[in-house]
Amino acid sequence: MLNPIDILYFKMAVGQDRIKAETPTDISARCPICGDSKYSKNKARLHLYERDGKTFVNCFNECSCVNKTVFSFLRNYYPSLYDSYKREIFKDQLKTVIDDYSSDINKLDKSIKKSLSSVFDTESIETLSIKPEILFKLNCFADEPNTVNEYFKKRGLTYKPEIFGKCFISKTKITIDDKSFPLVNYIIIPLYCNDSWYGFYSRSLTEHKFFTYIPAKNVGFKVWNLYNVDVNKSVYIFEGIFDALSAYHAGITNVVACCGATIPDNILKSFKDAVFCLDNDRTGIVNSLKYLKNGYKVVDWQNTCKDCNEMLNAGIDLKSEILNNTVSGILGIVKMQTKM
Repeated sequence: MLNPIDILYFKMAVGQDRIKAETPTDISARCPICGDSKYSKNKARLHLYERDGKTFVNCFNECSCVNKTVFSFLRNYYPSLYDSYKREIFKDQLKTVIDDYSSDINKLDKSIKKSLSSVFDTESIETLSIKPEILFKLNCFADEPNTVNEYFKKRGLTYKPEIFGKCFISKTKITIDDKSFPLVNYIIIPLYCNDSWYGFYSRSLTEHKFFTYIPAKNVGFKVWNLYNVDVNKSVYIFEGIFDALSAYHAGITNVVACCGATIPDNILKSFKDAVFCLDNDRTGIVNSLKYLKNGYKVVDWQNTCKDCNEMLNAGIDLKSEILNNTVSGILGIVKMQTKM
């Protein structure tokens, strides 16, 4: 099979109008180098073809283009395309090496895990031991499960209060710790520990506005769903609650959301295996690189959606997207840097 990059640059060089016939292993065109036949406009003696896994360009006329590699063909006759072609080939070869190496690493990792599971036949479930200092409950919000369910439904989600705790609706301004929160028509998502609040996240039902409340002594615990995860399993870390819920909806359930903040080191170090699933934008890429350089795993998104909730609603298999594109180490750094 011909390499798609070779096909692209061959066509760019000779011109699409000169192409006469095309198969998966051979493309024929009228040769622009020698001019091809002067008597028949149907002659197409310049060929891009594959032989023994290698690609050549050859003109079957009295021409200087005889069994050239695509590199030589472009360098000799189309130097304006040569540097660009080299870069594309390098990127393609690098991706192949990285993918092959990642596959080998994943196979080894699965083998090790399988061996360990045969030795340890019991599963340990351990939640975070450190707790926020201030726990409370607020009774100033309305209990409107239908409004809550409808809000999540619009995002393609089903909220489970029996797992994540009850959400509420705020209809008025409130004051906490001498600070005013203009929470008119906001959904309130509490941050729970032992069925008590230690903070809450709120988002407008009608506008792109949100507020987070955390008592000063609880600042280091600004993480949603923190006390539901098993710290001995892979913990998937998202920027926003709706992204984490999207992953949960797709079947990845050991999830937390850091509500746009940087997850504190003492909490992060409590996770045996942390995987960052940050937004698919420049800020997310920059932060992913930072975590990769600090030894953590990240997800290298293979689509153009901005975040997980957008991916879910676009019909992307979010579980497969996350599990198949988790990267780490130098390979992850190289992959992420190509996106910068």
